[in-house]
Amino acid sequence: MLTRLESGVKLRPMGRLGGYIVGLIFTGDAFVRAEGANGGHFAGGDGFSPSPGLGGSASKGSALGRLVVWLAIHHPIFTLLAASACLYFIYRVILARQGSMFARGGRITSTRLSSESSADRLKDISKIRIADSGYDEAAFVKRASGAFLAIHDAWSRQDMRRARAFISDGVFERFSRQITEYGQRERLDRMASVEIRDAKVLRYRRGQHYDAVFVSFTASAINESVALRINKVVSSTPTFFTEVWTFLRRPGVKTRKSPGFIEGNCPSCGAPLSIVDAAQCVACKARINSGEYDWVLVEITPSNGWKFFGRDRDIPGWPALSAADPGLSLETLEDRATVAFWQWLDARRRGGLDFEQEVVVGSVIVAACEKSVGKDRVHVRVRWEADRYERRDEGEPAFIERSQREHVFMFERRAGALSDPKTGLHAPDNGPMSWAIANVVPAAMWIGPG
Repeated sequence: MLTRLESGVKLRPMGRLGGYIVGLIFTGDAFVRAEGANGGHFAGGDGFSPSPGLGGSASKGSALGRLVVWLAIHHPIFTLLAASACLYFIYRVILARQGSMFARGGRITSTRLSSESSADRLKDISKIRIADSGYDEAAFVKRASGAFLAIHDAWSRQDMRRARAFISDGVFERFSRQITEYGQRERLDRMASVEIRDAKVLRYRRGQHYDAVFVSFTASAINESVALRINKVVSSTPTFFTEVWTFLRRPGVKTRKSPGFIEGNCPSCGAPLSIVDAAQCVACKARINSGEYDWVLVEITPSNGWKFFGRDRDIPGWPALSAADPGLSLETLEDRATVAFWQWLDARRRGGLDFEQEVVVGSVIVAACEKSVGKDRVHVRVRWEADRYERRDEGEPAFIERSQREHVFMFERRAGALSDPKTGLHAPDNGPMSWAIANVVPAAMWIGPG
């Protein structure tokens, strides 16, 4: 159960450096032996694999050890300075690698985030409070932290229904597809002992269609892998990660004094929520994750992949398309593209020789729009990373590599179609008037409009 919440408790970098130094001192001999035994390659539970050959052979390691001892006896000051320099270099390398380190369970671990001035924050929050005088940042962070823990609990139980009410279709699709993938591999991935070390609002954004709050969560957990066939934990890895969670709601929505869907109640009628698949209240039939009633989680971004976009984004073709369809929003298009991305990945797993596992999405951004004769088109850029496997005629699929990728998803709909503002973030597939995938190409091969 994920019940512990320690907002505001931070792990300082020097404390972590101390842990690295202690680990180096007490595991140096084992590291040298392991390097000699496996050709200089090691892989931790978080998937981090440095280049082979770092440690050399066991005999070289022993000679190096004797040299270090001799230097320590005859030149102690020089040895101390050299050791300090080496440890600092290793520490800097570790911090640099954290920006692109991918842990099990589909997480990018990092602790670096873009900062902002206090003037920007005051300006941002004042815009929110002008429309919603009852908004309180501390109260919202507490609710968002509850959502954070509830989603991790739902993930660990492999049942996202507890969180369905306050996550968008794109986020739900992501978790559901990952749970299905693990089930097909007879594996359960769960996060145990989740503790929030720090939770804070990074930025706000007032938009034409949605207001946004960007919340940074720094947390620690034990990432466990369970073999379902024998119902046994086969790996258990401590992990420390920072993510940015994006919450949206419609402009003009007021902060509720009564419990909302994060707390398990319908924000429309107040009835206890009982949701199966669709985020719809059984009692009043309201589609509660539309953003019309309360904040909805629409994106979880690794901290090193997060970038703040203001209200006015310079997107080719967007002014003309939004003028023709005032109800269309970038947020809805990007959530629709997220759903399509996970469906596309699932299709790749079921057909073809190559497929991907342990997928992490870095960003989903509308890159261009165009209006042509009979068709409207939207181009969405998706940055992601995954383990690539190749199916063989016999035996288990072979791991090829872990790589970062970027694809552009092109969507089409009939020209003149208008978006229904009542659907909010939900974009149903209802024929030629809705957005459908027309093509998917690697970003390097993409040719934009015009």
